[in-house]
Amino acid sequence: LNKNIFNEQIFVELIDVLKRLHKTKSRRTMFEMKRLENCRKTIMQFLKEDEIIDQERASKHLETLRNYYFEKKIFNFRKTVIHGDLWWDNILVENGKIRIIDWLESSIQDYCHDLAQLKIGTLNEVLDVQKSQYFFKKILDTYKKEFEDETIFERIRYYLPLLYLEESFYL
Repeated sequence: LNKNIFNEQIFVELIDVLKRLHKTKSRRTMFEMKRLENCRKTIMQFLKEDEIIDQERASKHLETLRNYYFEKKIFNFRKTVIHGDLWWDNILVENGKIRIIDWLESSIQDYCHDLAQLKIGTLNEVLDVQKSQYFFKKILDTYKKEFEDETIFERIRYYLPLLYLEESFYL
């Protein structure tokens, strides 16, 4: 997928493919608390090597993030199959049809993980800022309606910074 072929029709097809994937039911869950704790450990390890950034301050910020999201209990939403690696190079377009490849990172989680990753790894990479925001808002509005999901915006606000952090330490 690249900016030369990304248009409204391709976007609609992509959302249809993702909605079909995310309607897959599952009983298995992944604990977000554990994921956030792993991210915190990685960051703290990194900060041990950097005297400039205050470890205690960073740890307090991560603790606040964790408490905010878990006290609100927004992660009680049904888990589903997700792709887990939705960046532009894993989304192929052939004759206007979307094909998603590289399923090695697929798992059972909250579909907001996939949506946040789509924003970071595809929309932000392929489109300018204005179009990326426009299409992402359409995605979230579509999902909110389709899945009757009242906490989608809060969960996205959790996943976006977490994925940015994970990506920055991955690189």
